Amino acid sequence: MQHAKRLRWVYWPPLVHLAICLVALLGYVTPGLQFLGIFWGFLTLVDIPVSMVTIALAFSQHEVFAGIWATIAGTLWWYLVCRAAEFLAGKIRRPGKIGDGKT
Repeated sequence: MQHAKRLRWVYWPPLVHLAICLVALLGYVTPGLQFLGIFWGFLTLVDIPVSMVTIALAFSQHEVFAGIWATIAGTLWWYLVCRAAEFLAGKIRRPGKIGDGKT
């Protein structure tokens, strides 16, 4: 009998990123929760490749588009990083199995 399906580890970092983005954006749109906007600074540091575009958009007076970009592209970035890590871990665990030309 198989175990119940669990959420694979590659989905956790993107989901955490998305949750932090939504909490930070909530801090910008709800006056009583403005202190939650501090998470945006944390995301800017963690999402360095994506933040370069986010900062450029924010300084060119496109703050809303910058927020949308950081949320969507940052979440996708973390998903791709996790999938690449999963692929490399698979290559390390099974060095002769993938792409060695043997069938």
